[in-house]
Amino acid sequence: MALSLATGSAQSSNCSTQTPLYPATGSYAFAKDDPGEAIMSNTAGALDQPNTVRYAVSNVADVFKNASLSPSAGQRVDGLSILVQVNEVWKIDDAADSLAPIYFPASAHMVLKVPNDALVTSSVLSSLVLRLVGAPFRNGTDTLAVAYNPLLHSICRF
Repeated sequence: MALSLATGSAQSSNCSTQTPLYPATGSYAFAKDDPGEAIMSNTAGALDQPNTVRYAVSNVADVFKNASLSPSAGQRVDGLSILVQVNEVWKIDDAADSLAPIYFPASAHMVLKVPNDALVTSSVLSSLVLRLVGAPFRNGTDTLAVAYNPLLHSICRF
């Protein structure tokens, strides 16, 4: 039994150079390109395994709402919400299984909610994203499989 991913050019990434997984050229094309939202679709992937990546940016009236702190006097409270979302269909194909192929929906998304302030730079956001992605790792030697295994088994306390 094998799990196949029809992710086209998004099959690998060199994290040390932060290679983009979903380039705007090649096998991904814009299915939607509106102000504030763009969706790219894999045009070279298997038709029974669609996959997309969505980018969206929207204004936030008050980034301090539901936060555990209040703004300082004169501080701006408006901000941005930045969304990156990946939607895929995974396929399990087993010749010995009469029910095959079996399909699984899979998705992942990241939302950054940040204030509109000159001190919030792409470098600051990059550090935040790296901390987010690294959060499941218990030590510096875990692989992705080891890091996510406890969460996959509903174990939140490491």
